[in-house]
Amino acid sequence: MQKQDHGELQPISYYSRTLTATESRYPANKIELLAIHNSVKYFREFLYERKFTILSDHMNFKYHANVQNPANIVVRWLMDLSDYEFHFQHEKGKSNLLADNISREKHGHADMSADTILPTSMNT
Repeated sequence: MQKQDHGELQPISYYSRTLTATESRYPANKIELLAIHNSVKYFREFLYERKFTILSDHMNFKYHANVQNPANIVVRWLMDLSDYEFHFQHEKGKSNLLADNISREKHGHADMSADTILPTSMNT
């Protein structure tokens, strides 16, 4: 997301991928952390050594950062993310319409009408 001159956030790029069979069985909070990890990794050349904000409608990052004895893969994801300087900001899903629409799409096709494409924020 990039802040426009008038202060509105506008997406400049998107990233997504299909979950593997194993990943599709993860609980929601673990899938959300995986999404954050993979997105940051995908955009690493733009994010490394820069401050940025992660907007999410899940409190997953804070949850996983405070879990006692997390799974090894979660530890690895958190270690990878520790290389970056970011702020985590929770944003309610109701105010994050584009991300909500994409995450609830049916059969791989979200309803992307002109009214939906102008978000004020988006999960990263």
